[in-house]
Amino acid sequence: MSNLKINFNQIGIFFVTSLILFTAIRNISLIYYLIIFLILLYYLIKKLHYVFIFDYDRILFQLFFYFTLFLCAWSFLFISNDVVYLSDFRDNNSTVYENVAINPLIGIPRLLLMPILAFLFVNLLDSKKKFLVMIRVILLCYVAAALSIAYQIYFNQQIPWFTDSHMRGGYIRYASLLGSLSIYGSVAGYAIIAIFSPKILENHILKYALAIIISAAAIFSLTKTGVIMVVSAFLLMAINYGAINFKKLIYLLFSIFIFGIISYLIVSNNDYLLNYLNTVLNFTFGSQWTLSNPDGIKYINDTPQITFDYIIHRLTQFSSGSFDYYGLDIFLFGVGVWGGAGVMGYPDGVSSHSGLIDLLIIGGPIYISLFLILYLRVQIYFVKNLREDLNIFFFISNILFIFNMVFISGSSFQPSISIFFWLSVAYYIYSIKKLKQKY
Repeated sequence: MSNLKINFNQIGIFFVTSLILFTAIRNISLIYYLIIFLILLYYLIKKLHYVFIFDYDRILFQLFFYFTLFLCAWSFLFISNDVVYLSDFRDNNSTVYENVAINPLIGIPRLLLMPILAFLFVNLLDSKKKFLVMIRVILLCYVAAALSIAYQIYFNQQIPWFTDSHMRGGYIRYASLLGSLSIYGSVAGYAIIAIFSPKILENHILKYALAIIISAAAIFSLTKTGVIMVVSAFLLMAINYGAINFKKLIYLLFSIFIFGIISYLIVSNNDYLLNYLNTVLNFTFGSQWTLSNPDGIKYINDTPQITFDYIIHRLTQFSSGSFDYYGLDIFLFGVGVWGGAGVMGYPDGVSSHSGLIDLLIIGGPIYISLFLILYLRVQIYFVKNLREDLNIFFFISNILFIFNMVFISGSSFQPSISIFFWLSVAYYIYSIKKLKQKY
């Protein structure tokens, strides 16, 4: 009977994690929210006593968790807000004075979701095997998302309950099971790292097949982030594996070489795929980076290319605008869920376009400090113990995660983007406990 209970608990947490990742399902029925709520509530009731256990190994996570709960109450102080902003940042005479009313109950569930899931990871995943299974479940969700994009491309038709498609570079840009149009590109790098990590997948044919699916979908998603994350994943793996084990580096480089050959043969023999790839490379890096183009096709560039000036503009312009909009309150305890703008369900709010700045606006200096200290604590532990397979996987994934945090709003609260970080926090706490038990 106890075995059945254990299996049920495992299946339940894996199932609810998958549901949370597949946010597109919410467009089918509100029952989606009800199922997630009931499963999380069941586990929370079972593990509620851990909320009040003060353990040094988990104190940083607990402080972040407690402060998140505090912000839920703090958010009600900002139900009615007088704001002043420029309707056009290029025109100093376009000042707008406006009263903004918000309902905190819209944003609070979004603020709590990932910290609660992380809390359950900490208290339900009590063996390395369970963490491995969870990583594989998440990877499977990413593969399903990739296939959902490929399905729409192949049939040239949007799945009705997905986010509306848009045009980019002359092609249709489709969403995936993970939700909005931009999400898949942000997580493609995580999937590549998981695929080529030795302990997570061992079948070589499966590795190459899944890597091709993930990479192809990153191109089909028509996002600059997708290309950059996949390339960054390979580079970070080569650097980190090279630093700890020469044999693993040779294996990784050989795998990348085989993957590159297979990918080149597929793309070079399919004009449709080649044009898609060249379109993405063109609007990401410029026409000089496109592959073979014997027909002299002129690829459409309808989005800014990634340059140093573009990066600086994105980091400063949006942040400055959000500081002006939300005012000095952000430097106390933040402005609560309202500061998350569209990510928290307030599409009329001003977005900072940075997950790190979001933390500052939502919860002030304390909130962003707690997060960064937690992040650094976890990463320092992993880098000190980098030879352990899951440590190096989480360490590299978390580097990609902080890249996402810098440039993508709500990264720490968006399930697909932040899932591996919160899982890594749980694995860090689990590993510290195991070390203490050992000695």
